[in-house]
Amino acid sequence: ANIDTNSRLCMASSVAGHRRAFGSDTVPGSYEDLELADLIVLVGSNLAWCHPVLYQRIAAAREKRPDIKVVLVDPRRTMTADIADMHLAIAPDGDVALFTGLLAYLGQHNALDRTYITAHTTGFGQALFAASALDLAGIAAATDLGE
Repeated sequence: ANIDTNSRLCMASSVAGHRRAFGSDTVPGSYEDLELADLIVLVGSNLAWCHPVLYQRIAAAREKRPDIKVVLVDPRRTMTADIADMHLAIAPDGDVALFTGLLAYLGQHNALDRTYITAHTTGFGQALFAASALDLAGIAAATDLGE
């Protein structure tokens, strides 16, 4: 049949990227990590509709461990917000400002794992310097979250 499939329309770029980066198109992580996490941050994701198996795993993990916190960062209120402790309804394209502000906040409050950063990143000092130049009012305006 001449019908395009999900593997060509959606997953082909992911497969190519995984093969290039990791040598395999398998998921480079473990879904069990979600069940062991203390905090799960979902960004622009409607797991409930787009990844229902993961959504159900997170919901089941929260039933077993109610202390797991879920934060949803998404301009839209979707069904996924039902399992979130906090829904940050940011402005469209506000995620870069949000995470830049978070980086600056963590740097200002000495809440960064410097050993890990030194071992696993390059250019971090420049990124932190650039993030620190932003002010809270600018971040609030870019995200529509307020101060």
